[in-house]
Amino acid sequence: AESSFSEEEEEKLQAAFSLEKQDLHLVLETISFILEQAVYHNVKPAALQQQLENIHLRQDKAEAFVNTWSSMGQETVEKFRQRILAPYKSLEKVLVEFSHKELFDFYNKLETIQAQLDSLT
Repeated sequence: AESSFSEEEEEKLQAAFSLEKQDLHLVLETISFILEQAVYHNVKPAALQQQLENIHLRQDKAEAFVNTWSSMGQETVEKFRQRILAPYKSLEKVLVEFSHKELFDFYNKLETIQAQLDSLT
């Protein structure tokens, strides 16, 4: 899994919050999950607070999420959209060989897909 913090930063967080490494990772994964869900559903701050309180998160902690979401939510949603819609591309050359029949079948499939796409508009 991709970490948001370097090893050194995690050690500083462990010390600052008096947490064991495993507990810190659990906290970070939980925060990440909550924010990912908020981004995915593009939830309004009031709805986020209600959902967090529904899962019995203390009010002060729920408010901390909501305040952060209120100030950074839209920007975060846009960043995720850009990453999803225009992700980093890893270019790699690929060589594909088709027999005449395979190429013809592939062409027909593409034509079918294109016709379906055209019918959507």
